[in-house]
Amino acid sequence: MELAEANLENENSKVFELIYEIITRLIEQGHYSVLFNNLTEGSSCISTNQSTLLKILDARLNSDEHAEELIDDATLSHMIESFLSTSEFAINILKRTDLSTSNYAVGEMSTAYSAIVLFLQSFSKLTNKPNIELANKCTREGLLGAAINLLGEAERVFPRIAKAVATPLELTTDSDRSKGAEGFAYIKRDIIRLIGNLSYGNKFVQDEVRELGGLALVLSNCNIDDRNPYIREYAIFAIRNLLQNNPENQKLVEEMKPIDTVQHPVLEDVGVKTELADGKIKLSYAGQPPK
Repeated sequence: MELAEANLENENSKVFELIYEIITRLIEQGHYSVLFNNLTEGSSCISTNQSTLLKILDARLNSDEHAEELIDDATLSHMIESFLSTSEFAINILKRTDLSTSNYAVGEMSTAYSAIVLFLQSFSKLTNKPNIELANKCTREGLLGAAINLLGEAERVFPRIAKAVATPLELTTDSDRSKGAEGFAYIKRDIIRLIGNLSYGNKFVQDEVRELGGLALVLSNCNIDDRNPYIREYAIFAIRNLLQNNPENQKLVEEMKPIDTVQHPVLEDVGVKTELADGKIKLSYAGQPPK
């Protein structure tokens, strides 16, 4: 795996190509769980070699239009189980975070963060096509609940940021991934994308999201967030899927009332402040209002 990691960024590497072919064949033959378990290192939540295996799995899934056919039930269950333990590890770290600074143990989180991103991308790819049976399996085995719990903790620790000019993160190196881990980049977006996929045309999942408190979390992310590119679009898509043919979810949204406004950095830059008065949003201006 160290050899695979060393050659991962070199698309022309024959060594990586050979390793990739061997590992993907083993995965397709149902040996993913054996590979993953044998790459465990000490008491670490996720080892570097396990993270490399997840990168190879993610690459394989993204190279096939029928990705869901490459993964059998046992492999999917193992992936879900690993995600549950990794997300729980991440949540425990986030719960120790100093909210006044949003500082937390980045080094301790870095490998787990990379694994969570890769897991979420793989799950989203597997559920990209409507599949009631697959969505129900993911929900019953705890994937949905773990994802919503992680989303809630990420929402608490990392409020959205929006700048007039955003610089997207590209997590291509270990250093870049550490930067991503600092702000938990992409996590909220990928969870909301997964929720949208699972809930499409599936009342069981729609109801579970509501019961788990996920509906309000998705609604609260219908905004631009530089740490999570396109999160607004994924959130709108997820809300559409969560409300479709579901009177209970529709009623819950209708009964929601605004509590307060969140100041948007872009508006602040131009001297505009939002206020909530009599249930309506009003704007106030520093100096002369724009014409």
